[in-house]
Amino acid sequence: MMIPFFRKIRWRLAQDNQFFKYSRYAIGEIVLVVVGILIALQINNWNEQHKSDAKIDVLFEKVLIELVANINETQKVFQNSKYLDTLGYLVIYNNLAYDDYAMPKYDKNGARVLTYLYFPYDYEYDMVFLNTSAYDNLVLNMDLIPSKYDQVVSELNIMYSMDKKAIDIANKNMIDFVKDIKAEHRKKYNWYSDHVFSPNQNREMIDYMLNNYLYKNEVQGWWNLSRAQLNNTLSYRNRAVRIYQELAMLLNMPTVHDSFKVDPEVVNLLVGTYKLISEDGVYDPEEYKFENNLIMTYKPLQPDIAWENTFIDLKKTKSRSVISMLRNSGAVYMTYIVEGDSLSVINNGGSTWKFIKVN
Repeated sequence: MMIPFFRKIRWRLAQDNQFFKYSRYAIGEIVLVVVGILIALQINNWNEQHKSDAKIDVLFEKVLIELVANINETQKVFQNSKYLDTLGYLVIYNNLAYDDYAMPKYDKNGARVLTYLYFPYDYEYDMVFLNTSAYDNLVLNMDLIPSKYDQVVSELNIMYSMDKKAIDIANKNMIDFVKDIKAEHRKKYNWYSDHVFSPNQNREMIDYMLNNYLYKNEVQGWWNLSRAQLNNTLSYRNRAVRIYQELAMLLNMPTVHDSFKVDPEVVNLLVGTYKLISEDGVYDPEEYKFENNLIMTYKPLQPDIAWENTFIDLKKTKSRSVISMLRNSGAVYMTYIVEGDSLSVINNGGSTWKFIKVN
């Protein structure tokens, strides 16, 4: 009777072993399926992240293109404001005569002043119109942007919400200013016309411009607005250059672009060690160095881009080179005159510093 009992025990154990064996197999299969699903999900996530990163990179590349266009747009303000700055001095300090206004040619200073003052929003000499479409598209995808772009995005937000806004307000202020002047003149003066292109036809108008303090106030007002616009534009441009360089580095692209690269000839002309010459001809014992990062556009990520001055233009004769720049602090125009080893630096107020190159 005992033998069947033990046989039953062995059979039960065999069944239990079989159960455990199949259980382990089933669990192993389930684990493999789960791991496979997790791997597939991870691969899918990687693919989606790769697509998202590629999309963001494309958006930022378009931002770079937009920055280039906007940096180029600012350059016209520097050129035209330099010219207007000169005209403002001519009017305010009584350096224009009757013939300057009477001559109908537009290369005459008086006619130029007249054109600037009465028709700026027609000719858009000092207006800055900045593109925003690439930035707007970036904002729509803000939740997809990786953290490595946080600093650049923060700078972009400041540039578009503050710097661009300041430029837009300055544009409006200048347009409104001229509209108000035209409306006032239309009501008060018989000589006024909305189409003043031949100043020599009206002596009363020229007399007003030469002798009436109100006209100088008008030019002074326009001049002040133009200088405000210049400062706003300069702030925008400096930030745009810096953002371009930071963003290009993140995208593994060249950080120097022709839109803000200074002519190497200017670098060769100015870079060096100088001594300041006082009015009595005595050399200052201290040496002054013009280095790559002290004469050009913005603080460099590469040595041929710099921060102290914004380059405007270069004019050369056989004996000397004249370099116009805009100092980034205070929007002061600076003229660098290079004659051999002699360097003269003149600001728009007439102050002059003379240097001799020693190295």
